[in-house]
Amino acid sequence: MWMATVRPGVMQKINPVKGAKAEVVEFNPGFEENDCYTKILEIVKAVSEVEDIQEAKILVSGGRGVGSAENFKILEDLAKALHGTVSCSRAVVDSGWKPKDLQVGQTGKTVRPKVYFAIGISGAIQHVAGMEESDFIIAMLFQYLRMMIINILRLPEQHYVIFRNAQEHKVLIIQTESCL
Repeated sequence: MWMATVRPGVMQKINPVKGAKAEVVEFNPGFEENDCYTKILEIVKAVSEVEDIQEAKILVSGGRGVGSAENFKILEDLAKALHGTVSCSRAVVDSGWKPKDLQVGQTGKTVRPKVYFAIGISGAIQHVAGMEESDFIIAMLFQYLRMMIINILRLPEQHYVIFRNAQEHKVLIIQTESCL
């Protein structure tokens, strides 16, 4: 007999198959009720005050390379301009900069956004395991690339966010479905 468990978000959802039925097999490997028997008396689900990063189409994720909790304001501004959501690495959670609900990775959540910005993140395999199936990944290390939003261009049915690299005067243009 085999049993497998999978963390939420690890596998892509498929469309339901009408009329499909699963076989449920009751199996007791010999457990008997005694003084050590565990009973679940109540399940209490916590209400989170942060957005669900697993539902986001655009994620702006920051790591220790962002430098401080205060510097996450830059990431929050970018996420707001792109109608995205901020997420983070384990190092950020361990430093107390962001809550665990926003953590991407093996010990956080598995995400599949259309666009994933990895900003100031080292690229540790534990983090990559939680975001590697994103449709499009943009990685920026603050020590090498300092970008700022310089304009939001709104055309009928097309929106672009325009960034400028402060050091080399290069421009990056990202098309998005909606902007502010």
